[in-house]
Amino acid sequence: SPTLEDVEKLELLEAVLEEVGDEATIIFGSGSNDTRHSVALTKAGAAAGAHASLIANPYYNLPNRAGIIGHFKTIAEAEPDLPMVLYNVPTRTAVNMPVDLLAELGQIPNITAVKQANNDDLGPIPGLELLAGNDEVFLEALKLGGRGGILVAPHIAGDGMREVWEMFQEGDVAGAEAKNNELKPVYAAMGVTTN
Repeated sequence: SPTLEDVEKLELLEAVLEEVGDEATIIFGSGSNDTRHSVALTKAGAAAGAHASLIANPYYNLPNRAGIIGHFKTIAEAEPDLPMVLYNVPTRTAVNMPVDLLAELGQIPNITAVKQANNDDLGPIPGLELLAGNDEVFLEALKLGGRGGILVAPHIAGDGMREVWEMFQEGDVAGAEAKNNELKPVYAAMGVTTN
């Protein structure tokens, strides 16, 4: 997403929607460090048929708490019928959104979930569905009540990670753990260089 121009992002969204339709939830990465640009791209994604947006806190700008709240609130209010997934990824934005801030943002009606890529803060957050943001904590997020993840390794090991999810949903925690352990080398390989 960071290397695509807006028109390319929208063309990709349209191609994915055409291919999968409503068989999957299509979450459109429409965030940037410019609130106005994020609003425009989120509106365009909603008009194209995205089922939700994914927005990280503004990278480079290093906003304080009020700035983070203002950023997300402005985007959410600009497209109130589109669910929004917050993306807490301090390794890439240089700002962590602590659990209490995420919970406060979860009070905004269409902010519905968080992609938690801060493993130290992995856990339930009032008002938000939890999605794993890092491959290595996918199963841990499920154990904590998470709904799934937005991850890297499924591009390589999607069938295996789906097995982890399905076994866990069926109550076979031991099987899910065994399969997850098999996949750990894949998770590690994804971080050998910038993924």
